Amino acid sequence: MKTRFKILLVLILLAILGAGALFLILGGLASKDRVGPFEFGESALTTGTILGEGYSTFTHPERGFSIELPKDLEVHAYTEGEGAETIILQRESDAGVSVEQKQGFQVYITPYEPEEPVSVITPQIINRDVPGTVVEDPQVAVLGDGTEALLFWGNADGIGKTREVWIIHDGYLYEITTYAHLDTWLAHLMTSWRF
Repeated sequence: MKTRFKILLVLILLAILGAGALFLILGGLASKDRVGPFEFGESALTTGTILGEGYSTFTHPERGFSIELPKDLEVHAYTEGEGAETIILQRESDAGVSVEQKQGFQVYITPYEPEEPVSVITPQIINRDVPGTVVEDPQVAVLGDGTEALLFWGNADGIGKTREVWIIHDGYLYEITTYAHLDTWLAHLMTSWRF
């Protein structure tokens, strides 16, 4: 049991490090600790069908999830090691602009096996495993395909308030993170999330 707790703690810490990568990438800085970038094939982006014209559907070829996003967002993916990866979806034109003008989000994916079976990660699990993590106004949200997720306000050094959506699915933890001012925008995109 103690070994499982240690593994869980390491996975949660990796997840937090992945969230920090969002702020480095979206802030214009590159992480030096990444194993390396990789590209998805052309079939990963197709025409959007849920949100309408002006949107493309991004489909992860291995994890099987999809989400629609504005066509001006670019997809960058990085292997983080230990089976984790970070996907950055952002506008190329955001380089050098203020945080308030940026548009994009990060999906950090890491293997995750909780100690007890749960369908939604809870603030109690986060606080137990990663003390000091900011989880403000947590609520369970239902995504476009019926998947339940934990929605909350977070906080990151140098960035400030963030909007976070954490999902447990098929042995993985998905952390979707964006700037607080993009809350409504991200909520709109998440209506197209499908597993």
